[in-house]
Amino acid sequence: MTIVISLASAIGYLTNQDNSLQLLINWVLPVSIIVLVGHLIAILSSRKLNAA
Repeated sequence: MTIVISLASAIGYLTNQDNSLQLLINWVLPVSIIVLVGHLIAILSSRKLNAA
């Protein structure tokens, strides 16, 4: 869900700003990576709990 919101905001910036690509790289990409890592950690931890 957060990734969808990030993409929507990125599209909004692309249509409104000229320096949007730099903004996209500086903000949306790191946030998306952090969210993905968080999901991976949650999935792995839940699998370990289920296995144990």
